[in-house]
Amino acid sequence: MVKWAVAILKKEDHILIGQLKERTMTMPNMTWYFPFTELKENESPRKAIKRIFEEDFNLDVEVDKLMDKYVPSENPKLTQYIYLVKYKGGFSNTSKSMKDMTWIKPTQITKYLTNFMSKSFMEHLEHLEKGKEFEFY
Repeated sequence: MVKWAVAILKKEDHILIGQLKERTMTMPNMTWYFPFTELKENESPRKAIKRIFEEDFNLDVEVDKLMDKYVPSENPKLTQYIYLVKYKGGFSNTSKSMKDMTWIKPTQITKYLTNFMSKSFMEHLEHLEKGKEFEFY
């Protein structure tokens, strides 16, 4: 079983996505995605997200709420813990894992993702774009 911590980094009314430098064997069809990292042994998803932003992106973030716990149909041995993350500061236009990064409106995600996301997750993104509060997972 593989576990990923996935971050929906929100800055004002945009979220960060990136084009992967290399395809991952865990999700071989994925080319663009949110910042993510595999959990280390005994590491919580929250700590993993803080680690990836400090080490890979040089950004200061606040890990907010769990948005979704998702097992993709492409790989049922993968569990993704998807968190809303708030941008606090820092600047990065480079990443160890992503060759291109861009800030988009949440509902533009379908133009980039090559893998399926759950209906509830897509509804969360719609609420984020509208600036509305909603119930998290």
